[in-house]
Amino acid sequence: MKRMYYIAPDLERVSSVSEDLHAHGITDAHFNVVSANDAALDEQHIHGATFLRRLDVIHSMERGLLGGVLLGVIIVLCLQFFTTFGSTMSLGIQAAIVLFFSCAGTWIGGMGGIGTEHYKIRPFHDAVAEGKLLLMVDVPKKLEPTIRKLMAKKHRDVKLAGVGSSFNNPFAQTERLVH
Repeated sequence: MKRMYYIAPDLERVSSVSEDLHAHGITDAHFNVVSANDAALDEQHIHGATFLRRLDVIHSMERGLLGGVLLGVIIVLCLQFFTTFGSTMSLGIQAAIVLFFSCAGTWIGGMGGIGTEHYKIRPFHDAVAEGKLLLMVDVPKKLEPTIRKLMAKKHRDVKLAGVGSSFNNPFAQTERLVH
């Protein structure tokens, strides 16, 4: 799936876009709005982005998991080759060590992600801080041209800010956007 990012100047236009996207089969699960004023979104019954889409929790957990697995494997290898204990260590103990560090890395990554803006919406931080609204629309690749035409025809003041993937990349620092 593709994620299309649009910047809207105000809530009235977002309501109109929401109605048109729903008419084209885009459900609330695939349409999220990031705003500096979430209460206004609730008043208009517009699906605001959840904290998982706003904060970098999942992305950071994935990175922490990878780091934890790597650290666990390095520790097991060091125990194997540099200690006498390592030569008698069972496979179950080795797996438990890797599992422990994997869980610890995931937890630490998640804690770090709670305080960080999601890497995919970070490029739009200034626009949202200025009072504009960020629309994130997840569409199947085959529907992308239809949505582009709809937005260009009916919502010219809502600007396409970029197109990226709807999947998290644990190795990415920022989202690579194309137009």
